[in-house]
Amino acid sequence: MSETKDDFAKYEEMRAAGANAGQVYLAAEKSGADFPCCLRLLRKVFGLSLVEAKEVIIVASGQATSLSEYQERFLEPLKEFFAQIERAEEK
Repeated sequence: MSETKDDFAKYEEMRAAGANAGQVYLAAEKSGADFPCCLRLLRKVFGLSLVEAKEVIIVASGQATSLSEYQERFLEPLKEFFAQIERAEEK
């Protein structure tokens, strides 16, 4: 991202022109912004909470249709991981 840290004027202009948070995220990502920068950008430009900004990123990037859906993918593997730990401790 060529802008200085947290200089989001370009993205504020996009919002003012009618771009939604997902469109702004995709433009920032395309310009080279990393995940933490995109979170800050969405929070500052759109006034989103951390959870809301994360959901915008997950949905706009096509990883899932919601943050809930995305996080649920980790539930079964985590349950299995903890079950393996419990079995190992029982030995």
